[in-house]
Amino acid sequence: MPQYSYAFFDLDGTVIDSAPGVTGCVRYAMEQLGRPIPPERDLTCFIGPTLLYGFSNFCGLDPIDSQKAVDLYRVRYRAGGMFECRVYEGVEELLKELNARGIPCVLATCKPHEFATQIVAHFGL
Repeated sequence: MPQYSYAFFDLDGTVIDSAPGVTGCVRYAMEQLGRPIPPERDLTCFIGPTLLYGFSNFCGLDPIDSQKAVDLYRVRYRAGGMFECRVYEGVEELLKELNARGIPCVLATCKPHEFATQIVAHFGL
């Protein structure tokens, strides 16, 4: 088996299933703006791209309202939405195995650092 220098992981959709928190925060932001909430099946499009992109392209908001939506999203996210997720089965064991082999694990995410570090700490990763 080849020896790797590092193992890189994306947070959303790879390490954690963040759909419940992300979609709940999108719904909250749109409600607070008095805008229609996209259908449930479309809300998962917000997982991955930046929030500004999502509110602009998936909800049709102009740049000013997109920024307002991001700010509202983050209010709910900070209040606990960030922890409305779960670690995918087997991830914790994989990270422990890589650590035991001396392979540093690197996390990649579009999330602000403050949120990513809290999520990782919350789940003991």
